[in-house]
Amino acid sequence: MFTYLYAIFEALKPLWSLLGMAFAWGFALLLGWSLLSAIRDAIARSRTMHRIPCTNCLYFTHSSVLKCTVKPAIATTEAAIACSDYSPQSGTYGGTR
Repeated sequence: MFTYLYAIFEALKPLWSLLGMAFAWGFALLLGWSLLSAIRDAIARSRTMHRIPCTNCLYFTHSSVLKCTVKPAIATTEAAIACSDYSPQSGTYGGTR
């Protein structure tokens, strides 16, 4: 019985190396695709986070307890991108930290 299995295995030996190579290349391509996808998503997330204007706002406190005196619930979140109470800091008032 084992002689038949050995004969079949020996007959299919060239296909095993071909399948192994195909699986290796497939794995390498999937790894590269996932890395590029992760980098693309990180760049998109970074662009979104840089649009949050809270740190330049007059009402931002730089405190971990109360980040914003006007709208503390949305401070430093994506909801603050279109904040209606955003007021940029001027050079003299509120510019010092």
